[in-house]
Amino acid sequence: VINNLNKYIIHNRCKRKLLYINNIYIYSWCKTYFALFIMFKSFSVLPGKNIYSKCFRNTSSNIFAKRLVSNNNINKPTLISKKCKNEYSFFKISAITLASFGLLAVYEYKYILVDNEGLKFNIDKSKINVPPLEPTKDSLTYEQGIYDQSLKEEAVIEKKTKNLKMKRYINKLKQKNNLSYMKKLYYRIMILLSKIECESISSYNRFIKEPFMITSRTLELFFFILIPTIYHYNFSSSHSNFISKLIETIETRGGPTFIKLAQWASSRTDLFSQETCDQLGKLHSMNKSHPLETTLQVIPNEYGDVLIEGCDIEFKTDGNLIIKDEDQNKMLLGSGAIGQVYSLNNNSMAIKVIHPKVRSYISRDLTIMKSFGNLLNIIPTWEWLSIPEEIEQFSIFLKTQLDFRIESCNMIKFNDLFADNANVYFPDIYSSGRDYIVEELIDGVSLSDVLNLKQKLMKQKGYETIQFYFNDISNIFVQSFLDMIILKNFIHADLHPGNIIVTLDQNNEDFKNLVKDEEMSVEKFSNIFKNQKILLNYIDTGLTIQLTPKNRINFINLFEQLCNYDGVKIGNLLIDRSKTPQTVIHKDEFIAECDDMMKSVAKEEFTLGNFSIGALLSQMMSLVRKHHIKLESEFVGVIVGLFVLEGVSKRLDKDIKFFEEFVKY
Repeated sequence: VINNLNKYIIHNRCKRKLLYINNIYIYSWCKTYFALFIMFKSFSVLPGKNIYSKCFRNTSSNIFAKRLVSNNNINKPTLISKKCKNEYSFFKISAITLASFGLLAVYEYKYILVDNEGLKFNIDKSKINVPPLEPTKDSLTYEQGIYDQSLKEEAVIEKKTKNLKMKRYINKLKQKNNLSYMKKLYYRIMILLSKIECESISSYNRFIKEPFMITSRTLELFFFILIPTIYHYNFSSSHSNFISKLIETIETRGGPTFIKLAQWASSRTDLFSQETCDQLGKLHSMNKSHPLETTLQVIPNEYGDVLIEGCDIEFKTDGNLIIKDEDQNKMLLGSGAIGQVYSLNNNSMAIKVIHPKVRSYISRDLTIMKSFGNLLNIIPTWEWLSIPEEIEQFSIFLKTQLDFRIESCNMIKFNDLFADNANVYFPDIYSSGRDYIVEELIDGVSLSDVLNLKQKLMKQKGYETIQFYFNDISNIFVQSFLDMIILKNFIHADLHPGNIIVTLDQNNEDFKNLVKDEEMSVEKFSNIFKNQKILLNYIDTGLTIQLTPKNRINFINLFEQLCNYDGVKIGNLLIDRSKTPQTVIHKDEFIAECDDMMKSVAKEEFTLGNFSIGALLSQMMSLVRKHHIKLESEFVGVIVGLFVLEGVSKRLDKDIKFFEEFVKY
């Protein structure tokens, strides 16, 4: 019984809560052990009974006494048994038993451990949506403020955790005044040894380990990414085929850094063609998941206890636990380049956990990229790209996603901004740290599944009677995104259909089942959506854009001229607001092309009344690349958001006048 009890006590995780494993509670083992102990103890002290015990070595009960017997002047140790004394009566033992079982009952009632569903996690409402970071006072934007605060706290933690052993001995030396000379000498020696140990480890990491790891990673990138990329570029039948091969290479060998690099490049239409950005945007960041045992070392105990509820757990000889793959896959919702997501608490909560060692991998890749970026910047024709500056922007883009507290702050900020919007919702944040985030799990249908559902229903008779439901979804999406851009100035920068969940207030379960139903029909859809409130839920807010006051004025001025179809002012504005005006080529030609572009837009808008703003912005970005005009990354991010917005909204409602909606704002 004791062995089984020890087996289920996992790494001191049972300080306040008990684990539910194989449908057996640990407290059941406690009761069983206690009951057996009481039974045998009671039997041994029945009234009027005296029993003799066998020999147990190294016991404190002193049942046996050693007696030296002299025989022919030779001392021989002999063990002689001794009668037990009845220290406890049968009634006292019974009272102890009842009291103990009563305490166990109170304990289970207090922590709500007994029910048919296993453990429950009680949410502290006072800690919901509490920002873990406060922005620095001197920051221009909220986004920049929380990023700077994250870096400051990281530096403080690194300083505190550096050589803790030496600091412990220093504190002992300071606190204790009445130390002997030998004690003081001992502490001083230990301080010196700790300092030598710390410096040795630091020197080893700096001059041996990291250079070796960076060199090996550089060779891997050269032989398995760069050379295949050059080969496919020269011998691919088309540009589209080359990009497909590049994506395949990045997915297999690139690691988290280059997967994120491709996703970042897909948002830079000022540097790459629209076709290239569209293909890179399709890159899936699904990564191999790390084991649940690693997750339990990162997240707080109260979440870990709920997470492994009902799992079949085995133990190694060293005490480490093993959880079967089928149990892990049952809870795993997805695994990306940076972390992976689990469901817990009966699918009411989601917890995202960072992959182990991902920060080290990304740090080495960024070191390599910065070195090559400085070399490429020497090329005269590439000077306008400002490659080192772009790598620094990408570095910030990556580091923002390596601290999950930033994502939780963004989510809480969105929650506050859209608190009065009845059709838009952002999940609640329950807890977060640098390596994890716990939030409300939205149970609904992703917008990508809604788009697929629409395509299937369009082929059926009577579709025109339900088209207005999709129009409603489109209107909510457009209005909320324009609200982010123009009024709130806080923009979700990763707003693809997979990050938007559609829910209904009453028939949500029927809606979810309809998406999976192969025999879906217009009639079923109409019955489910009739008199229902549609809610758009936005998730994954790790990437956001907030324009500085200066960039916001530039953005508003630009789109004011777009609404006035003034191409000359647009051209001059883009040149003046360029990050590197000295690298712009053929300025007069650029202004003339902008003027021609806006004249054609005005003519088409007047005749058709439904001009595509995405096509307009795409044409503008082509002119920007052609004339080497470098725009702010936040500005380009807003433009990419408008691309996505118009594309998704027109798939839901082909007749939407997006340009007209934008002009209204």
